[in-house]
Amino acid sequence: MIDPGLPADEPARLAELRALAILDTPREDAFDNLMQLAASIFGVPIALVSLVDEARQWFKSAHGLCVAQTPRDISFCTHVVFSSAALVVEDAAADARFADNPLVTGAPHVRFYAGEPLRSDKGFVLGTLCLLDTAPRRFAPAELVRLQLLARQAEQLIRLHRKRQRLADAARHSARIAARYQAITEGAAAGILRIDGRGRILEVNRFACALFGYEEAELRGRNVRVLMPEPFRSAHDGYLEADQRTGLA
Repeated sequence: MIDPGLPADEPARLAELRALAILDTPREDAFDNLMQLAASIFGVPIALVSLVDEARQWFKSAHGLCVAQTPRDISFCTHVVFSSAALVVEDAAADARFADNPLVTGAPHVRFYAGEPLRSDKGFVLGTLCLLDTAPRRFAPAELVRLQLLARQAEQLIRLHRKRQRLADAARHSARIAARYQAITEGAAAGILRIDGRGRILEVNRFACALFGYEEAELRGRNVRVLMPEPFRSAHDGYLEADQRTGLA
């Protein structure tokens, strides 16, 4: 068994993989459906989305395989990560790099392997979309093109996964800020109002309502100048217009 070693960009590659926050996440139908399609197109029993970290290859999707990961040092995909190029092994038992590999000599008894790199937006190889079979087989150039197209789709799914996570993180962050804001405004011993660029009241806390003698519904949507004494009431809209026009308060 031949160890290909580490790619020159390994630290940056691992940092990129971790930044995607996809390792050890739950299975997703989009990935599983794509791997089911890949297995059907090529007539193989196993199709994987494999992501390679410092110690293992972890499967975001594993059609036809019951394990979630295998050690990196016996991984076929490590060779793809090292070379940054597709790898086709038509008969692993006859290939000096893999003939004594435990994945060949034991379960799942790999004889055929085809793996296409999965790249991040920055060009780092995160892992592979790969096909495995328990019997040797030929792999025509046209089949490699189809495998590459499926890999590009898997890359898009990885990007969408990260975008969904960022949106969820932003939503949670906004909810926490809103909760803190509400606690501060409602608990403050001061009148607090929030207005828009035209001076209309968007929010008003209970203290302000009690201070000015209004119900919240009476103030929401009205111009804040209703709460001001002269001469500020008459000048207020002009102040806002000047601020928006010049940027000077």
